[in-house]
Amino acid sequence: MELVVADIGGSHARFALADVENGQVTNLGDAVTFRTVEHASLQTAWTTFGDQLGRALPRDAGIAVACPITGEML
Repeated sequence: MELVVADIGGSHARFALADVENGQVTNLGDAVTFRTVEHASLQTAWTTFGDQLGRALPRDAGIAVACPITGEML
């Protein structure tokens, strides 16, 4: 299965394509990095990534988002 992997941080968003078989990543494509300030939303960054690849993106994704944590940690 092919999916999009994304790491969204406060300064940059990184996207790549990954092939996964039997729960293991078998291939990870080159990361494309965008400055988050240049995109109004995850959707616009996602669309830009697809445009740069020149093809439709897979429907499946794994996304990590960096954000502040408030409150009590367990």
